[in-house]
Amino acid sequence: MPSIEAQAAEIVASLPVSFRQEAESLRLMGERERWTSGDQACDLIDELYPAYPKAAIHLAVALLYHCTDSTIRDRVYVCRRIPARLRALYPSITFHYWRACAQSGDPIALAEQIIAHKEAYGHLPSVNSVYGWLRNGGGGMPVWVLRMGSLLSTIDKIKNDPLLPDEIAGVIDQVGALIGGVLVHASYTRQEQLSSKHIEGGSVQAFGVLAQDLAGQEHGGQGVRVDIAQPVRSGVA
Repeated sequence: MPSIEAQAAEIVASLPVSFRQEAESLRLMGERERWTSGDQACDLIDELYPAYPKAAIHLAVALLYHCTDSTIRDRVYVCRRIPARLRALYPSITFHYWRACAQSGDPIALAEQIIAHKEAYGHLPSVNSVYGWLRNGGGGMPVWVLRMGSLLSTIDKIKNDPLLPDEIAGVIDQVGALIGGVLVHASYTRQEQLSSKHIEGGSVQAFGVLAQDLAGQEHGGQGVRVDIAQPVRSGVA
């Protein structure tokens, strides 16, 4: 049986010149290189395995891209879990974020949370933050909270419009108060849920702070007053 190295060299020699030229042209191209090399390795595995072991195929692609076989193996894993049609739905999410999503039980849900964070804060979360969400078993800020926060920011802009009729301004105030109240109520519930899981890293406190901040935003120079009952905690007078 030939060695893995010998089989990898055999695979490389059998590839069309155009295949090798594309790999060479994409070297050090970052995002394009990661996805293309992973997709190419997936295609070769589908075509050549089991005639060639996967380890030899990984190594063959690694030789073309001048990287390690473990790098290609990682890219294959991500490309299998995150097909091209899914990537196209979230063009602002890059490979490193998708690698985290690939480890999730629901990659789409995690992608939605990443995008919601961007909508709320104007930038993507750090990749480390996304891995923190995974470690915390769902401790990241829920998508609906982030999007309701964005909605409150939009309400602020509407309320500050000098052409806004007074009667509409009153309705906008009520809507803002309602949304803020929902967020405050949800923050108590969410904190208790997360605390029961013994989640660390500040997610519990961050949720409550965000909800309170959003609920207390000023709309047109007048603070929104939120009257909402706190849930009763068992054993607490």
